[in-house]
Amino acid sequence: MQIYPDVLKLRYQLESSLFTQIPDDEYLIILLDSIDQLETDGYDCQWLPGLFPKNVKCIVSTLPDHGNILSNLKTIINYNSFMPKDTEHLLVLVPPFQASTVEIVYDDWLAMKQRSLSNEQRSFIQNLMAERTEILPLFMKLVFDIILTWHSYDPIDFELRNLKSVDDCIRYLFNHLKSVHNPILFHRAICYMTACRNGISQNELEDVLSLDDDVLKSVFQHYIPPVRRLPGILWTRIRNDLDEYITEKEVDDSSVIYWYHRRFIEVAQSQFISKMGSQEKKAVFQNLIDLYKETWKGKNKPFKIEDPKLVEKYQLTESNGEIQANRLTTSQPIEFVDANGRIQYNKRKLNELPQFLTQFTPDLAIPIAAEEVIFNYPFMRAKIACSPFNDIMNDLQAFKNNSAYQLSEQTKEIKKEIDIFTMLYLIIGPQLQEYPHNFSFEISSRLLNLFGIKSYITNLIKQFDEQSIRYCSLIVPYCQFQPPGSGLIFSVASHTTSVVDFDFTEDQRVAISLSDRIVVIDMNAASTVLDINLPTLDEPYLNSTTLPEAYNFNEYDQAKNDSSSTDDKDQFKKYLFLVNSLHHIYLVSAHENIKFEHSSQVGYLNVEVFHKKRGLFIIAEINGNCVECWDVVKNRLFDRINFPSSKIKQVLCVNIYSMVITVLQDGTIHFHSIIDWTKSSFVYRGTMQAGIHIDLVTVDERLLIVTFDTTIPIDFAIIDLKQFNKNKQIIFDKQILKTLVAFDPLIEPKPIKSIILPHKESMSSKKKSNFPLFIAKTTTGAHIIHKCISEELSYVRINGQFDVVSMHASNPNTVYTARGGILDVYKWACIEGEDDKEGNHKIFHKYQLYVSIDISSSPVTTITASSESASIFLCSLGNGVIQAYYTTHAREAYKKMPSFPRTNEVIRTVQLYGKIAVTLDGSKSELTSWTYQHATSIESTRMFRDDITINDFAITSSKLNSETLFVLVLTSNRWIEIYAVTSLNKEPVFNFQLRSPARIHPTHNGTFFVLTNNGLVYSIAQQITSENQIQFNQTANIQLKIQCSQMFSSILTLNSSENIIVFADNGQSMAIWTIERVIYIDVNVSPYLSSSQLKSIDSERTQNLLLLYFHDKNLISCQVHLEESIDKGFLQMTPFDKADKFCLKNNCLATYNKGNTQLNLHNIRSCTCYEPIQLENECQQLCLNESASYVFALVKPRVLFMYRIDDRRQLAKLFVYDFVSFMAADNDFLVLAMNDRRLLTLMIADPDDPNVQAKIQALPSRCVLRESL
Repeated sequence: MQIYPDVLKLRYQLESSLFTQIPDDEYLIILLDSIDQLETDGYDCQWLPGLFPKNVKCIVSTLPDHGNILSNLKTIINYNSFMPKDTEHLLVLVPPFQASTVEIVYDDWLAMKQRSLSNEQRSFIQNLMAERTEILPLFMKLVFDIILTWHSYDPIDFELRNLKSVDDCIRYLFNHLKSVHNPILFHRAICYMTACRNGISQNELEDVLSLDDDVLKSVFQHYIPPVRRLPGILWTRIRNDLDEYITEKEVDDSSVIYWYHRRFIEVAQSQFISKMGSQEKKAVFQNLIDLYKETWKGKNKPFKIEDPKLVEKYQLTESNGEIQANRLTTSQPIEFVDANGRIQYNKRKLNELPQFLTQFTPDLAIPIAAEEVIFNYPFMRAKIACSPFNDIMNDLQAFKNNSAYQLSEQTKEIKKEIDIFTMLYLIIGPQLQEYPHNFSFEISSRLLNLFGIKSYITNLIKQFDEQSIRYCSLIVPYCQFQPPGSGLIFSVASHTTSVVDFDFTEDQRVAISLSDRIVVIDMNAASTVLDINLPTLDEPYLNSTTLPEAYNFNEYDQAKNDSSSTDDKDQFKKYLFLVNSLHHIYLVSAHENIKFEHSSQVGYLNVEVFHKKRGLFIIAEINGNCVECWDVVKNRLFDRINFPSSKIKQVLCVNIYSMVITVLQDGTIHFHSIIDWTKSSFVYRGTMQAGIHIDLVTVDERLLIVTFDTTIPIDFAIIDLKQFNKNKQIIFDKQILKTLVAFDPLIEPKPIKSIILPHKESMSSKKKSNFPLFIAKTTTGAHIIHKCISEELSYVRINGQFDVVSMHASNPNTVYTARGGILDVYKWACIEGEDDKEGNHKIFHKYQLYVSIDISSSPVTTITASSESASIFLCSLGNGVIQAYYTTHAREAYKKMPSFPRTNEVIRTVQLYGKIAVTLDGSKSELTSWTYQHATSIESTRMFRDDITINDFAITSSKLNSETLFVLVLTSNRWIEIYAVTSLNKEPVFNFQLRSPARIHPTHNGTFFVLTNNGLVYSIAQQITSENQIQFNQTANIQLKIQCSQMFSSILTLNSSENIIVFADNGQSMAIWTIERVIYIDVNVSPYLSSSQLKSIDSERTQNLLLLYFHDKNLISCQVHLEESIDKGFLQMTPFDKADKFCLKNNCLATYNKGNTQLNLHNIRSCTCYEPIQLENECQQLCLNESASYVFALVKPRVLFMYRIDDRRQLAKLFVYDFVSFMAADNDFLVLAMNDRRLLTLMIADPDDPNVQAKIQALPSRCVLRESL
């Protein structure tokens, strides 16, 4: 059987590996005793199979009231409290022992041990047990163990009469063993074993006892041994006497010993650890810390001899009795290589050291924690790799929560740095759980501004630069994200596609989000607790509803909640989720089991919860004639409402009245409700004629809100549904009370696009006075409908075009809006003015923009506000990220910190030239020049207006100064314009208009070539004026004698000069313009291709290498050889496999084939084909650096890989925070155009490069020397 480290995978192991191996004619009995002793993550019992083969039986025992285990077991066997007889035979209550039973058991046990009791002893035990009203098995066992120590001649120890409980027996046992063994040794051994969270290994215990001076002094009272280490036999004797009460188990990948029952843990805590004085406690935990810190590894620890006789005997007078003694403790490395050659982490050290430090006083603990744990790169790297987010946050919070009161000034400064790190880890921690290699990137990119200011943060970044490059050879050259405190509370990147639905549970403690999966976030811990895969569809999911509780209802409509768990983690695993797309509905459990499934060929119009506790949902199809109510938990049709005369337009549910409202396409609105749940059917309650001009219909608690098209001169109608609930008779249109609302002025423009209801989770009854409250969104604004100061309905209009609008009913005066990736928070208020001359009461409405947050180019898809504070909200993005913000901090941060430079639209193209990057956006109207190596800043921007866009651009350098760059722009209206790269916003230095479409090519010598689709080639060259200035002029042109409307062209270096080459449309010939002449060469690809059209050509400008790419994805490289003396040339061709993506640099060709997700590397010059690199997923972007030493592949979902070409070794794996639209690299830097309209720059830091540290230290961000703040 394969051994799984995760208990949740045990079910699969049993079902797939064990059950299948049991022959049909044999039987297997599995006995699992005391599963309440498991770790808490096993309490849900989901590791137990729900069904067993007929020849396999499983017996499980547990305490009935511990950890909700019994309730979870009942769920597995489908226990129904209203029909208990179906499964009650599977549940057996084991009662406490009777005194008579104890005597029988004792007789059997004594016989097995070949022992007996005297009549006096037997009589004493009988009386002792007879006095007990409840005899637990553990109590019986402990008393028996005490009996075994008796001799027939021993007097009765009447202290046994005081043993009333299990705890009394354990204390009696401890006191007995303390008298038998060295009391100090026994006391400290128990303390060390109990102080560890889950036990201690044999070596660790012997090591820490050997570090304990008090123990060694008590052991070596009469002599000084040559080896200052505890003799192992002493602990072995204690262990033998405790053997019945300790167990050996695997914890943190190590074999440890620990108490087998939790009562021993609690008694040892109260009896030993809790009673330690401050000095003894400090000494004990200092020894444990020294053990894991390796303080005395390979070193002599001073040992003070206090006995004058020993001092004199061993001539220690001069040293005042002190000797240096090596305790020979074993190594505690953070990571090591196991016998199989695999790297393993020392989880014992990672988990135990932080919790031991918390036992120290803050002045002692904080400096050690900072140096050894929090700002120790190897420690944190290993901790992140093998510890859950909550464990790490608990460790950090334990130090952060220490009061600064009475701390030394130095410790206060260290604590400030820990506070910064903790705040940051709350943001990045959830992502690091999935992508631990991002650790150095996430920290450096946000905290580099503190380099040279905060000493521990500075030291951590130095460790990144020296050590992290061996795991991720892409480092952050400068700060590229806002530091913690800028409003962002946390960010979760569990989704990789757009989040389409986001909701809270009623108490707002749990957030549920939907994309192509469901992610459940515990808001208290800010961590993902469930990540559920959904059935794969060829259409997006639309909605999700969470059923957090399961209820049963009897024939009297009495409800009973089957869930009694108080463990939040258990509750999460009991959730059910109803999700739907246009054509599919699924009820999915937290364990990804499908409980209900429904499909429609025409598609669903409505899938809406009707009664959450009963699991009832309303389902209606597009253009359907009936509404169905399904019990999705029991997978049965509850009821159906038919409408044969008209098709359905919309269905709404009114939960408080158990009502279904059906809007038909002819404008009729029907009302049905459940009056008596014991009859389980809908009752017709009434009909209203709204007319064919009806537009939007929604329900807000007991109010039905209806809007109309532009032909009806009112804003909306409100119908109070309470009239249906009060009236037992059927109500028709004329009897229904309606409130028609027409504001002055009316809400404009019509029709209203949507009605947005406020979120109402965690609402108290005191906060419902402003009801009704909703938002009417139009194409030009959001209108907040509310009860004004005068108790009349009114509205305040917030101007703008919004994609998303949200508010919470607890804080109605705060409105959250988003358009694209920019989120605006508004505050509004009703202001009471003075009465006018006629005595009319004046009310004014005002609003202001509170803060605007430029979050991302990925659009904001949902916004959900906190009920407790209007300052806190969550938003989900189109890139799958979920973020929480604190608006007060964001408002202050945006005042103090400049925002990072961004373009107006998403960047689609990047060209690097020296220290400058030039970008073009997706609309092809915004050309921007940037610096990118040592800081990201926009040098200049040129916006093209009036429908003029940029078809192409090219960069070259000045003949006078290689750092002065020029960019040639080809516009959609066929103008050639040349600008200085740093002055794009100024007038061009050269321009002229073409008569036909063209392509442009730059050369290294500062010349531009322009090819038109009619075969005319221009040369635009630099000339140096008498004033030593650069001037561009058209110096030559030529008409080619081939058809080249496709303008397949490029630049090659032939015979040491750069030339433009042009392919004919038919691909059978090519022209080379050498300025002096045109040379034509025949092209024949038929030996390599049967028939395919040329799609594009690419080349190395500094080489004679050309790459042909065809529509059938074939690639052919051509080496062009030119003999100018005879005006002839020839091509040397090499075919390659088909490729979906390719990149050519410095004779290296990288290709990607989607079919096998392989990255293939070729050296064209040497005709070398390297071993292919297998990628983890589909490649989205591919590029080589300038020297072709490294290849970069961006793989779904947004994971960047870096490989060294010489040995194909993976040097980096980095999850990028947003979608990447383009990648480019020079020799030392990789630049990514991000979806949030920014450039992200990473420095290439090959750990095997002998100059890598010099390059890193030369970065301006690493040369900052500032005084600590």
